[in-house]
Amino acid sequence: MIKPEIAQQIWQIQLKTKKMLSGTLVGDKKAARKGHGFEFDQVREYEQGDDLRFIDWKATARTGKLLTKQYFEERNHNILIALDVSASSFMGDKYQILSQLAAIFALVAEHSKDNVGLVLFSEQIDLKLPIKRGSAHVMRLLETIFDFKNQAKYQKPAGTNLELVLNELAKNLKTKSLVVLISDLIDMHDYQKPLKGLRSRHDVVVVRCLNRFEEQLPKVGLLPMSDPETGDTAMLDTRQNNWLNEILKSRIVQQDLLLRACGVDLLNIYNETHAVGEVIKFFRKRLMY
Repeated sequence: MIKPEIAQQIWQIQLKTKKMLSGTLVGDKKAARKGHGFEFDQVREYEQGDDLRFIDWKATARTGKLLTKQYFEERNHNILIALDVSASSFMGDKYQILSQLAAIFALVAEHSKDNVGLVLFSEQIDLKLPIKRGSAHVMRLLETIFDFKNQAKYQKPAGTNLELVLNELAKNLKTKSLVVLISDLIDMHDYQKPLKGLRSRHDVVVVRCLNRFEEQLPKVGLLPMSDPETGDTAMLDTRQNNWLNEILKSRIVQQDLLLRACGVDLLNIYNETHAVGEVIKFFRKRLMY
């Protein structure tokens, strides 16, 4: 039985996503093939190499041209959503945005009749749901995403180890897939090599969730800061924060360079306002034929 508050979150994100999907081309996952497929497309002129069994003799006799039947062949992708549930993901409203992003990807995948799976990770793989398709599977996936914040309250805060997680995905993901890594990328480990290794066998996109304060701190005087992953605390004087803003800016630039070097596309999301539209635009760009 789904908890009422979780059911409400699922209903709201379904409503938003369906509204944005109406009128888009997402889900038109059919590719024209010569020969026999799943659904009839059209009659066209015969081309060398076409299967002789599908020549339309009646249309050929009627027009005087050699015509053949063409069919649609449906294509389905395998999509794995890897969602960061480390302690830094629960700063402010960040997990609300991260979880909505993961849910949107799952719902668009369902709309497109793709197979979709889920991995929740921090310093390790915390939870896995297999890559499958169907409404019941997607509903279970959504419930898992939205309920994890409640479970996290009773768990010890965990850091992020993308190196370990990416190596695990590369080892266990056998079928070529689209891996959607949703994270703030706050990690002290060197994950370039495993990311490049995963990219060599799979299509990988990183969806980076950013808070504007992670790029530039406002001048608000003395500000107590705490690292949710290590527990370290410090008092920062934001009146003299130029050096800190340079560090923050440099971190983002270094991440961008690393992702580019690995051949990984990046989608930046700053808040939930435009998340649905951005994800749908991504699907239209990346998964259409």
